[in-house]
Amino acid sequence: MALPLVSVGGGEDVIHDWNFLLSHIGLLRWDQQVGTFLYLLGLIIILTSVVAAGYWSVDQQEDAAP
Repeated sequence: MALPLVSVGGGEDVIHDWNFLLSHIGLLRWDQQVGTFLYLLGLIIILTSVVAAGYWSVDQQEDAAP
């Protein structure tokens, strides 16, 4: 929360989104773990999609070969 927030209309009543969300669902004390989990989940999704695309590309080439 060290960065200044930018909002439409400005004002001092602006809050940080992740601070607001995590505090309302009771996960603010685990913010680093939530961030790490989401980072790793995104990494797994990206790697899975690259592997699947490679597999399907090779599979298509094998089907097209005479």
